Amino acid sequence: MTNTIKTSLLILMFVFPPVNGQTSSGAGAVAGSRVEHSLSAHSVTGDTYLASRELRLDLRFPSTRKGKGTIHLVFEPTSGFFFHLFAWEPNNYPAANWIRDIESARTRILVSPERLILVTCASSYVGIEETTEKATSLDDAESKSLKWFNDNLSKVENRTYKGRYTYGTFTFGSSEFPKGYFGPEFYEVSGLPLKLIDVTRAKVAGAEEHIVLTVESTVTHKRAIGHFFRQGGQWMKGGVEAK
Repeated sequence: MTNTIKTSLLILMFVFPPVNGQTSSGAGAVAGSRVEHSLSAHSVTGDTYLASRELRLDLRFPSTRKGKGTIHLVFEPTSGFFFHLFAWEPNNYPAANWIRDIESARTRILVSPERLILVTCASSYVGIEETTEKATSLDDAESKSLKWFNDNLSKVENRTYKGRYTYGTFTFGSSEFPKGYFGPEFYEVSGLPLKLIDVTRAKVAGAEEHIVLTVESTVTHKRAIGHFFRQGGQWMKGGVEAK
């Protein structure tokens, strides 16, 4: 009888593994990994507060492959708009930190009544990304992000998911700037010696959004402004002029 009970228990343990060793697919937050930050953004009425959070994930994909991931969240409490960005690697938690990039001097966030806009300027590259997703709180934004992650695990694993946000990527060329802006002997090889000074919203008739970037040459310290427009749901680059 005793031997029969032991055998039955072993069978049950084999067929139904303990909860702590569960092998079902999914993405779960790592306990104690949440780190919160305070950011700022330009809004219609002035600077506004943004809540942000980063957390780590342990992943098990439907293929049984494992991974380690991170989610970065940015939430604007007044409008409820939020961004989320995730990354994963097979063996180590990703080292890239999107929130620290936002905190750096090369990124700005704008809040409009219709969307949250993130603008990055690095050398000659300009990236504009927007979201209209909403949540009631930072915790709600996290829950929605985790749900999306779990609903799209196969695409995440194969990196075949489509971007969730509308975005545009652009480059500046030296010929777009006034003569002598980068100095008398400047030759463009890879990128431009530019740094981002400010990003603001402006109004232009017929444009859904108008963004003005103020940039500075790190060689001559001259400043210029570049114009970007949103029309028909797409971002477009306008001209550059001296400031």
